[in-house]
Amino acid sequence: MKSKRSIRNQRATFAGGAFFMLCLLGVLAIGLAGAAQAASPTGGTATASALRPVFTVALPNQSGLEPYAMAYNTSNGYVYVTNNNTSDVSVINGSTVIARVAVGSGPRGIAYNAGNHLIYVANKVSDNVSVINGLTKVADIPVGNRPSNLTYNPKNNYIYVANTLSDTVSVIDALSVIATVPVGNHPSVLVTNDQPASPNFTYGDVYVTNLLGNSVTVIGGSNGTTVQTTIPAGTRPTDLTFNPHSGYVYVANTYSNTVTIITSGTRTVKRTLTVNTRPRAITSDRGNDNAYVLNTGGDSLNVLRRSGRALPQSYFKVGNYPRRVRVDAVTHRVYVANAYSDTVTVLDGNAPDSTKAVSVLGTVNVGDAPQAIQIDPTNHKVYVGNRGGNSISILQGTTNVATIPPQYYPGLPTINPATGYAYIPMRGGNVVRVYNGTTLVREVAVRHNPRHIAINPATGYAYVANLDSNSVSVLNSSYNQIARVSLNKNKGPIHIAIDSVNNLIYVANWYSDTVSVLNGTTLLANVAVGKNPRRIAIDPSSHYAYVANTYGNTISVLNGTTPVSTLAAGVEPRFVLYNPVNHDIYVSNKADGTVSVFNGLSKVGDVAVGTQPEYMAVDSTGKVYVANYGSDNVSIIDGTSVAVTVPVGNGPEGLTAGNGEVFVVNSLDNTMSVIRGTQVVATYNVGQTPRTVGYDPSSDTVYVSNYAGASVSVLGAAVSRGYSIFLPVILR
Repeated sequence: MKSKRSIRNQRATFAGGAFFMLCLLGVLAIGLAGAAQAASPTGGTATASALRPVFTVALPNQSGLEPYAMAYNTSNGYVYVTNNNTSDVSVINGSTVIARVAVGSGPRGIAYNAGNHLIYVANKVSDNVSVINGLTKVADIPVGNRPSNLTYNPKNNYIYVANTLSDTVSVIDALSVIATVPVGNHPSVLVTNDQPASPNFTYGDVYVTNLLGNSVTVIGGSNGTTVQTTIPAGTRPTDLTFNPHSGYVYVANTYSNTVTIITSGTRTVKRTLTVNTRPRAITSDRGNDNAYVLNTGGDSLNVLRRSGRALPQSYFKVGNYPRRVRVDAVTHRVYVANAYSDTVTVLDGNAPDSTKAVSVLGTVNVGDAPQAIQIDPTNHKVYVGNRGGNSISILQGTTNVATIPPQYYPGLPTINPATGYAYIPMRGGNVVRVYNGTTLVREVAVRHNPRHIAINPATGYAYVANLDSNSVSVLNSSYNQIARVSLNKNKGPIHIAIDSVNNLIYVANWYSDTVSVLNGTTLLANVAVGKNPRRIAIDPSSHYAYVANTYGNTISVLNGTTPVSTLAAGVEPRFVLYNPVNHDIYVSNKADGTVSVFNGLSKVGDVAVGTQPEYMAVDSTGKVYVANYGSDNVSIIDGTSVAVTVPVGNGPEGLTAGNGEVFVVNSLDNTMSVIRGTQVVATYNVGQTPRTVGYDPSSDTVYVSNYAGASVSVLGAAVSRGYSIFLPVILR
């Protein structure tokens, strides 16, 4: 567990230097309107009930960026929301965010342990599970590679964690891993047989979908850590659910358009049922025998009953691209989150008599791209996580009664060399903001989740990678969006690098394992690279593009649209940097604590640095600075060896070089360290969770993006090279 130090209040003192901070606070209220458009079952018509007026509550504490999953704590009545991009968990009491708890990197799945009342969070990037007690993180537990989802087993009070890339399940007892269980290929989703009433149900069995193995592994036995059997399923089993009434486990097989129904007592397949196109999510009504299957390809909902067959209506049309379905076991209402139509469809699942028809009650407008749902079983409020809008909608029945509005979360500042202006992607607001010091020059609407900006010095165009819309927005020098380039279903554009001489724009697509190559605003090709490309660097002498493939442990080298070579890197290469002095390429390998150095297509060597290195910067003399997040220091590499290691703050992430100094932001103690030579000469308090930093040499100004603080700290030059925070710009 990485301990968090106390926030330091050290101030730098220089002759004539000064330090002061001004804060501006604001609250953004967003209104949403309800709708009364009902979906209809095949062959029939459904009438929507009248929907009551909607009102919106403006809240001083906002929701986190990209809400992904939720859990309800029955002991305190709080709802916990994992914020995938800000690496924290929002805690909601009623309609108010009462805390933001920092966890590991890339939190996804979340589970509540009813035995010890702790919340467990799977962090897919940092490969650990964070544990929260109330409003406090109490532990980070190392698990396997890329943990994705969790389940709680009431029989033994264990938490089971699916480690997607290591093909294992970690079993946690309280704060310790007691077993690592090998399962099938790419374990993804888990569910527990939590019904002790009938001995035929094999109480305490844990079912795990193996996404690429087309199977389900059952873990159980007297110790709860033994594989009992592996059951064949359909193609790409994506989700599963357990129904305590029937004792069936239902498995949604996305690519074969089927549901596998498993009898839990015998751990065998009862039948395979054909459903609509692309079943991706499934859930059960714990108050009756119904199960509900969401089909993203057909925008529909199949209803299954105890016999394992469909109800007479066949299926219901719902909204566009339904992503999540949940059921209130007391009211039997079914809630479907429709990601592309920004709505929730509400159905009446009726009483425990499963022969009755299911009816549509209405459709409720919510935020942008709803993809997570959690039901408060006490007050029957429904919390909807709007991943694209970075907000939480709260429903009561068929009414949106409150919205916890979005907040702008700043990404990496990119400096336009022609103007000195800072371009900052606002990942919560789907906009780009352009700043001249503390003056907002322009706000430009782009697409969902802008992650990175690169500027072509030859044309003045700014290219914006929109992670969740699979596109690149192009802004001209007047800050107008002149084009939006579709990447032809290549998913997850996360980083952009530009060869300005040839007017080639390289875009790393995280989810598709490709690089899109553009000429100006024209897509030339999508080139296959290694697994999960994250960063790109251009060698201006050879015009090669070097692509760091994070989970492929390789570097792909491209020349335009032509693959040139694949180079072996270390474990989990995260950042790639071109050194203009010696013309070498430096690659930080986060998992093994090394930096690989390449010259052209040859590896020069691997340099051991600190723990969890990622961000790097190079100064005018060719020295490379490496921020070691796990060991709280910066390694300074001269050529192929570490010249010195400089202690900095807690959790160093982004860094940049300028005017003889290197600026390092420390995300866990909310400070920025200034390195001159081989020592820290100043440390400043900035906003909450600073992660990236940019430097404008023309005005001698530093911009710090504070993710959890939703602010940008702007530091201007003072006398004797001292820096003074003259205004933290608080973003709405």
